[in-house]
Amino acid sequence: MITQVNDRVWTATSEFKVFGLIQLNGRCTIIKCNDGFLWVHSPIRLSQELKAQVDVLGPVKYLVAPSLFHHLFVGEWLEAYPTAEVYAPKGLHKKQPNLNIAHTMTHSKEPYAWSEEIDHVFLAGMPAVNEYVFYDKPSQTVIITDLCFYFPQASGFTKLYLKINKVYQQLNTPLLFKSVIKDKSAFKDSVAELKAWEVQYLSLCHHAVLAGQDIEHWHKYLAQY
Repeated sequence: MITQVNDRVWTATSEFKVFGLIQLNGRCTIIKCNDGFLWVHSPIRLSQELKAQVDVLGPVKYLVAPSLFHHLFVGEWLEAYPTAEVYAPKGLHKKQPNLNIAHTMTHSKEPYAWSEEIDHVFLAGMPAVNEYVFYDKPSQTVIITDLCFYFPQASGFTKLYLKINKVYQQLNTPLLFKSVIKDKSAFKDSVAELKAWEVQYLSLCHHAVLAGQDIEHWHKYLAQY
């Protein structure tokens, strides 16, 4: 279930359907920090099989809810790893009042315990989402939640849905995400910050991990900002 991306990064996926017709997936990205502890982005449902594989990698220390849309299974992981610390965006405490959030991430470049290794950019202009983009510096891996989708293959209603959202065979921001942008100028300025990162890998929450020549999709996407 776990797939290794590089020396520091692993991912695990779970499939789900939208409206019972559109086949998508969710991806959890796991980074093994220099101290051996694990940083977990957008946790998916924690099966016994997945937990066994995670435990082989190391102890879970950080659980990151990267936006107000990706948080459903954080509590499940915290129950399994009670010493882990939850990092979440402003506003999540209202959606999950019973979740023990150790750190509410701010809109500034405030450093966190993992900031020497993992950088972050807050995507401004979308208070309904409050998404963060992360960058593992040693492996040059960018971790995206809903900012971009990319589906190289699909069929049926799924393919139609992806084409409508302009994310079929191209890296792009889906229409639903665009619809919640309230301050386009602030949003564009935030995305432009991502150009400073040297990127070898791109881990997307929905469908793909891009590497090698496929990183050109990322450069093409950023060129519009």
